[in-house]
Amino acid sequence: MSDSFTIIVPERVMIPEEEARALGKRMLTWLREKAWVGNPLPGCILTRELGYRLTKNAAEIILPEDLSLFTWVADHCDQQVYGYLAIDVADELKVVHHSGQGGITSAVCPGCGQDIGEQYYDLIETWWNAEGNEDVICPACQQPSPLPAFRSEPVWGFSNLSFQFWNINARFSDDFLAAFAKELGEPVRLVTGKV
Repeated sequence: MSDSFTIIVPERVMIPEEEARALGKRMLTWLREKAWVGNPLPGCILTRELGYRLTKNAAEIILPEDLSLFTWVADHCDQQVYGYLAIDVADELKVVHHSGQGGITSAVCPGCGQDIGEQYYDLIETWWNAEGNEDVICPACQQPSPLPAFRSEPVWGFSNLSFQFWNINARFSDDFLAAFAKELGEPVRLVTGKV
């Protein structure tokens, strides 16, 4: 059996650690005030020792056509759990969030609109090995652009701050994603996949 994930990733990369931690705490408070996220649960997340359970109220953030997929996934300490949330501030400033299976099928340059396909991997490697958050050069038009400005399929993210939702088995509504980005104060991407 595999685990599915949906990761909300800010488009801004290399967020200073103190700021990233403050943003994570602010968003957790917001999610808990909305009653979408409940108490912390130890040992429930693949990536962290501590995660938070999604409550039945989190159905409010799911696309209406996916509500039948949003069912409880486990009983934990006599509480029904509808998925799990981990908020991660990576130790490294450069992080790549990907779909976990398969690879890039498309990557479109923001400057020229050319699909550079698998050459995107070379740009990621160049960005990863560079000092700081340098722009990468499109192999088609030779123009520099920030790595996150390329639109890839499937979507990948590059922030050291992430909000990882595990095993929700349904898609988020556009209203929720817009509200999340507004509360965060940052545009976001949605990375989905399985491990």
